[in-house]
Amino acid sequence: MLAALSVVDRIIKEHQLIMQDMQQLARRADDDHIVKNMNEAGAVLTPALLDDKPGLARLSGSLEALARELHQHFKFEETGLLYAIRQYGDRKLNAAFGELFVEHESLRNRFTRAKSEVSELLASDLPAEACAAKVKSAAEQLSYACQLIEKHARSEHELLKVLRSRLAK
Repeated sequence: MLAALSVVDRIIKEHQLIMQDMQQLARRADDDHIVKNMNEAGAVLTPALLDDKPGLARLSGSLEALARELHQHFKFEETGLLYAIRQYGDRKLNAAFGELFVEHESLRNRFTRAKSEVSELLASDLPAEACAAKVKSAAEQLSYACQLIEKHARSEHELLKVLRSRLAK
């Protein structure tokens, strides 16, 4: 039981770190180049945005690091936590975690698409209008992925608290 409790505590701590990383990534996307050059009048991306290759490179690096972190975290949940859930959870808790584990693949795919879009922008010599559309799409994808991960982590966190209270008895 102590091993299971240790797994739950580790995942809770990882959730806190991942949430901090998600917030930093969202700020980087906003601050470095994606939103800061939007025209206030019509929220239209300006061509100046497209010249910010260093900002795109930093964003790409951040996406890559976070994708690796999420992959490791999801893998740990899907293996280490799974034992604790099966051993100490009831049918309802097992089903709820099962649904959240299914979401992992969707979240992985969202980050893969966001990384791909940013990579395309880095290698791109597209006209300004096409690049602007890609930048906007990447920003929207990233923002939505961050929101989904935050929601996912909150849901898991609530279930982890239930599991942890059972383990602490």
